[in-house]
Amino acid sequence: MGHDRHARSLEVGHDYLANGVMHRESTHTYTDGPAIEESAKDFFEWMHGLDDVINAITGAGLRVESLRESPLLPWRRWERMSPTPEGWWQLPADEPRIPLFYALLAGQG
Repeated sequence: MGHDRHARSLEVGHDYLANGVMHRESTHTYTDGPAIEESAKDFFEWMHGLDDVINAITGAGLRVESLRESPLLPWRRWERMSPTPEGWWQLPADEPRIPLFYALLAGQG
């Protein structure tokens, strides 16, 4: 970790509502797992806000049955995160809780 300036901080680094492709060079994936063995690779990520996801689901004729946000992640995104007993990762208890992950369930309308 610590491979870029955002690895240890929770800073806004790009426009969340831009709805476009984001290009970056890195030796890590967005999950901050082990470094990729080869030199820096080009990565392309697409931003999808909740409105994009929900509109795509309802536009496909599905009905949103539930939406849950969570302050937990299944990977360790920042060094200061600690594991939960269930094997997920959380920010320190003395920091404000923010949604880091969401789960959406949809079914036939």
